[in-house]
Amino acid sequence: LYLTGVSIIAGFFGQYFVWKLVAALGRASIIIFILSSVIFASALTMGMAANHLLLPSA
Repeated sequence: LYLTGVSIIAGFFGQYFVWKLVAALGRASIIIFILSSVIFASALTMGMAANHLLLPSA
């Protein structure tokens, strides 16, 4: 329940700051760059976790 509240508040703040950034820069393409960065970081993290689980440490 705590993390649900934190994620809702973070979502509202994130949406507000991205909206302000788009308004300041005048370019909506910044949303694509933010989204691609999050997807890249997620894929990198999942790859590192899978590598840690599948390969035994020597």
